[in-house]
Amino acid sequence: MTQKARRLTRISFLGAMGTILMLSIQIPFPWAPFLKYDPGNIPALMATFLFGPLEGMICRN
Repeated sequence: MTQKARRLTRISFLGAMGTILMLSIQIPFPWAPFLKYDPGNIPALMATFLFGPLEGMICRN
């Protein structure tokens, strides 16, 4: 597998993980139930640090 294909696969995986986390986990704060913690941005942040800002924006849902 070429280096470009590996990079694209890793970015796609992080994007899919962000989508799964966004849809499955939402934790409300006890003192403000209208605010919810959404961990879907964590994979996009990881992609930003690993691959660069453009890839991080691509991973963002």
